[in-house]
Amino acid sequence: MGDGFVTELFIILVLILANGFFAGAEIAIIAAGRGRLQQQAEAGNHGAKLAIELASDPNRFLPTVQVGISLIGTFAAAFGGERMSNYMETALERFPNQWVVLHREGIALGIVVLCITYLSTVLGELVPKRLALMHANTLAGIVALPMHFLARIARPAVAVMAKSTDAVLWLLGSKSDSKQSVSIDDIQHLIATGTEEGIVAPVEQQLAVEALRLGEKAVKNIMRPRVEMDALDINTPPQEVLGALAMAGFSRLPIYEENLDQIIGYIHLKDIVRQQYMGWAIDLRKLLHPALFVPETMPIDRLLL
Repeated sequence: MGDGFVTELFIILVLILANGFFAGAEIAIIAAGRGRLQQQAEAGNHGAKLAIELASDPNRFLPTVQVGISLIGTFAAAFGGERMSNYMETALERFPNQWVVLHREGIALGIVVLCITYLSTVLGELVPKRLALMHANTLAGIVALPMHFLARIARPAVAVMAKSTDAVLWLLGSKSDSKQSVSIDDIQHLIATGTEEGIVAPVEQQLAVEALRLGEKAVKNIMRPRVEMDALDINTPPQEVLGALAMAGFSRLPIYEENLDQIIGYIHLKDIVRQQYMGWAIDLRKLLHPALFVPETMPIDRLLL
């Protein structure tokens, strides 16, 4: 077959690897963590900044990838089908089986197609995509620069494909929206993944998940039942105040006048301790802090603001 066969086989392999670059670049930029890329961009990583821009503009990024994959796939198929089939057909002319010799053209084409398909699937798709998934944050910043450069070169073709895609989506009744949204479930999944990998402790996972769900709970869900409520009458004797605070076990206690429906404020343990330490008289009315009254239907996250 000679040096020509080796050279052309090398060219086909290069085209397949180039296809793998685009396939891996697509997965890396899509799968890369936005938060990690943002940190790298703030640290001066220009590639990470470009990766964020590409991921935020699918109408620019996805057509660019598809242009590259389509062109390379077409070149590889055309080049391999014509050149490699000729070499294979020549080799089959000396095959001892007469039937193979008579049908060598079709057999040669079938062998070449199967070989190119196999190499394209493994080296041009599966391996690059697996590598991109395993090292998405690192590879996204590396592939972003050539992808950005290609997007500028292929801008006319990318623009046509983007508009065509929008038109088809419009006909299907789907609105194009370049904004990406992250749901609470997505964040919970990331936290759960971090716990499985040992990055987040189980107790931290529980606290984080509960914090994320605060907006779904109302104030009434965290209120103490009336019969379990600790409070002090405004007329409680001074010598009993510190003991009542100690028995309640809280740093603050609500103060009522006449009955629990008449809450007039609250006192703080540190104020009582200071008064006693300094030898000053404990006057609950002077130590009162204004109470915060909120509707029981208010979400907890708004209460904490």
